[in-house]
Amino acid sequence: MEGSVWQGADGECAAALRCVFSWLRARELWRCAGVCSAWRAVALDDALWRRALRPNTPPAVVRAFAAAAAADRHGQENSLKWSWRHEFMLSSVRWERRGRLAAHGPLLHAALAPAARRLALLAEDASISIWEKNEGESWRESWSGSVMARGWRRAETAQWAAAGGRLLLAGPLALSDRWELAVLQRDDDEDTWRVVCRADAGAGGAACWASAAAFLTPRLQLLAPGLALTTVWLNTVSQEARSEYSGVTTPLLRIFNESAAHISHIAMTEMPSVPIDTPVDDDVKEEYGPRAEYYIAVSATNTSQENADRILVAAMGDVGGPRGESHALGAWRVRAEALRPPPLLAGAGLAERVRRRRLARALPDREESPPPDEDTVRALCTAPDDVCSLGAQVLGLVIHNRGSCIWVSTACGATCVTLPTLRRVLRVSLPHAPPPAALPHYVTPDVNDDFFVTPEGGGSGVVRVVAARSGVRGAALSHAAPALAALLPTATSAPASAVLLVLATDAIHIWEGTRLPL
Repeated sequence: MEGSVWQGADGECAAALRCVFSWLRARELWRCAGVCSAWRAVALDDALWRRALRPNTPPAVVRAFAAAAAADRHGQENSLKWSWRHEFMLSSVRWERRGRLAAHGPLLHAALAPAARRLALLAEDASISIWEKNEGESWRESWSGSVMARGWRRAETAQWAAAGGRLLLAGPLALSDRWELAVLQRDDDEDTWRVVCRADAGAGGAACWASAAAFLTPRLQLLAPGLALTTVWLNTVSQEARSEYSGVTTPLLRIFNESAAHISHIAMTEMPSVPIDTPVDDDVKEEYGPRAEYYIAVSATNTSQENADRILVAAMGDVGGPRGESHALGAWRVRAEALRPPPLLAGAGLAERVRRRRLARALPDREESPPPDEDTVRALCTAPDDVCSLGAQVLGLVIHNRGSCIWVSTACGATCVTLPTLRRVLRVSLPHAPPPAALPHYVTPDVNDDFFVTPEGGGSGVVRVVAARSGVRGAALSHAAPALAALLPTATSAPASAVLLVLATDAIHIWEGTRLPL
């Protein structure tokens, strides 16, 4: 008996089903795909999934998504990842807690090495522990130490170098109001970690790696009431030549503290090879989906070059914004030759320098000069090459693994900004808990090709998950203790599952996400 036309996967059946399916939500469309082969064939149409997830997507964005998929496609697996159906699968991932790593005390910060084989944990009792992943993919503690013996109150932030063999720490001193930085390096002969470098830091310990052998530290200088500038210093790691660390640091640039806001976050990456110069005008307080420029940024792949120029990004105050709050991003292009530290000069010895300092103190005091005005202070600083207003307090930022955009977690949500020109191309509204005090509750977000994850902040234990390509909100993961950081071990999640590490004050929580079958 000849089958009915409504039982086929094409013709009148496909046309009618496509018209009906276009009115369904994404989860309803997913259920219809399991009815029969004819329904499944129609339900796999990527245009239906795009309409279900982002019904008001402009044609330019649809074309940009298709172009990015074609440029990034290297096989059937990548072909699936660049599809709207795949974005629904990512936004619907079911997350389950699989384990936890207990530390020596309440935790403050965690840093995951680029190869995701090492994890550094900083505790409130000034202890530092380094965990390594063994062949069975389980974590074990390989080393632990304390910074209290070096005069620190505790270590509060940590960053791994690109090679993963050096760890940059920042923390306040115990007997003064100063902050310091230290670089830990692994001693392969003794299988331990030792301090190879120390440097002064500004309050809060904001710092970042400039290269494998140098790092940047911003230091605030108050010149007049309400007027300040921040000098970004370039520091070399190899400081064994001089115990006083003289001649191994040099000023890189000066930043005017707009709206009297402290430079709370800095990051540096190589200059992207695909600049995005299209201007974007919108109200930053409203949520919008990905723009066409966003898919250019997330599909671009930068080739690492030894002498490439770099771009420095800093969270700073906004012109006319609230005083004392970082509501904007600034970007400065840094030439490669500027990141080469000057040669180490012998100069005078320690005794001679002490004698000169004592003679200078014995001289009569000079008359105090009048405080400089704002124009004078601005003239001393390097104006940013580009500025992007975010409209809310910056809580954390992370550069995308492809190097062409940066994700910022703010008090109102998450915003993706292109590099090197700062253009807002995606904004996701995320509920953030208000800070319990006047000071903001900074968090550490993370991003890869599939997800953007960020703690809610404000002492909350909730971590928000967003499908990175579509900007669709996913699960909200709850913890009993405040969540401080969210870490994604890999640049791209596994086909069947994903792994997420969440730093709460009580432990590291290991989450595994399972995707819906389709």
